Amino acid sequence: MDWSIDPQCQRCGLAVGRIQVVQPEIPEGAQALFIGRDPGKTEDGGGHPFIGRSGKLLRGMLAALGIPAEQCAFHNVAACHTPKDRGPTKDEMKACRVWLRRVLAAREWKTVVVLGKD
Repeated sequence: MDWSIDPQCQRCGLAVGRIQVVQPEIPEGAQALFIGRDPGKTEDGGGHPFIGRSGKLLRGMLAALGIPAEQCAFHNVAACHTPKDRGPTKDEMKACRVWLRRVLAAREWKTVVVLGKD
C-alpha cells in the first residue's frame, strides 16, 4: 500500500513554514505503530519520523527491549513541523486526520502507542 502523504499538501497553514511533509514509515509486516505529536526540526529536514533526539531515544529503548525498529511503524498526528515546536492546533490535526486514519485502518495493528508532550 502507498502510505505517502501528498508532498505538496496545502491542507493547513503549516505548509508555509515547513521544509517538507514528513512521510510515515510503515515497513511491510510491522505490527506496532508509534504515533508522535508532530515532527521536529530534524524530521522536517530529513523527511522521516522519529529520527531526531526523541526518535533516537525511542529507537534505543526499542533496541534495549529486543524490538528492531525496522519492524515498527512510525507516524505523526501532524505531518509538518510546527513553529517553535508548539504542537499542532486542533485545525492542523484535523487537516492531517485523513493521513492518520488511512494508516490506522489499513491493517490490524497489534500495538498502537501514542507519544507526545500533551
